[in-house]
Amino acid sequence: MNIQTYLTQKTGNENLENVELVLYCRSGARSALAAESLKKMGFTNVSSLEGGMNQWVTLALPVTEHNS
Repeated sequence: MNIQTYLTQKTGNENLENVELVLYCRSGARSALAAESLKKMGFTNVSSLEGGMNQWVTLALPVTEHNS
């Protein structure tokens, strides 16, 4: 499944250029690369969590587990 198909199914919106995407990973490095790739694909509202989850946890920000 590609990202456009996945997001269309999740959001119910076929106009994905302005859908807000916030990416994160452990350190922030991979999510930053992924954000740049998505921007090159035409997504305009993409950001990456600077410092990743490591920084988030260090700052004692809330974390909620979601079991799907």
